[in-house]
Amino acid sequence: MSKVSVGADFVYWFKRENVFGTASASDVTEIATEGFVINHDYKAHAVPRATGYRVQNDSDSWQDTVGSIPETSFGFLATPDTAMLFPAVLQTDVDYAASNLVSMSANVDCADLPDFSADEGYFYTIQAESSCAQSYNERLVSAVGNSLKLSIGPDSNEGALFAELGVIAKESTINAANATGTNVVPSMSTLFKWDSIDTFTVGGTNYLASFYEMEATITNAAKPVPNGGGSNIALPKFEGSGSFKIAGNDSNILTLVNSCGSSIPGTAKELILQWGDGTVSEAGELNIQMDIQLNNYSIDNSEEITYTFEFTMTQKTVGATPFKLDVWV
Repeated sequence: MSKVSVGADFVYWFKRENVFGTASASDVTEIATEGFVINHDYKAHAVPRATGYRVQNDSDSWQDTVGSIPETSFGFLATPDTAMLFPAVLQTDVDYAASNLVSMSANVDCADLPDFSADEGYFYTIQAESSCAQSYNERLVSAVGNSLKLSIGPDSNEGALFAELGVIAKESTINAANATGTNVVPSMSTLFKWDSIDTFTVGGTNYLASFYEMEATITNAAKPVPNGGGSNIALPKFEGSGSFKIAGNDSNILTLVNSCGSSIPGTAKELILQWGDGTVSEAGELNIQMDIQLNNYSIDNSEEITYTFEFTMTQKTVGATPFKLDVWV
């Protein structure tokens, strides 16, 4: 009998690639996740040929990955290191300026979006790697994000900012080679914790003292498209939605309630959630900004009264960025 492998034997990592379709596995960054499962999306083929027998013939049947869309999704605690996965969704045709501050945004103008077939944008090798045997390794090549969810609350995910990322890839493989070089291991001392939030404002009004929790999801509808025998990935439309909860004794609560029923177009509000003073000029700082339209609210009075507001992301003014994220790395 062989040794039994378990989930705890795996390490999960990512590395940004330079050439679309070519894996990169040197000096990788580990992902603080419990794990994920890769869907390789194998395709079954069966030629409908008469053979004199009332059954499909094995010689006319096979499996391959032609036209497949391998994918996975996983959650992880956000740190400055793992925040470098966020551009998988927040794409740009040129590199984000990277010194200590990386400023990312949902680029909604065609001119700012990448041509992946020309090696523009952000695409990654993502791997589940076993310490027991290389044969257990599974890999996504040239993975691009299609959804990013960020959530924060005192009673979930260790009270720290949590990210959930969905990706599709150009191709996938099993029995992939192990990573080489030095692994970057995200430090849990660099988490963005709920009790360290410095600002939570909506429409310029400070709601930090009554803030409970927030979640926001941004998608780009990423889909593979044929490209002269190779492949490319289109990002058809950026959309965002989410909710936040605040205490009902806030003196400005009616401002938000009334906004949900407003029939006046062009009433988007800027939402800001940040760690630090907003300048993002030193380690541990993060700034999340969204232009949002409040859609609805609900009240929970089972204990202390709280209001939960639902919102969608909008472009407040033409040329503006509806979602922006600055992080010090």
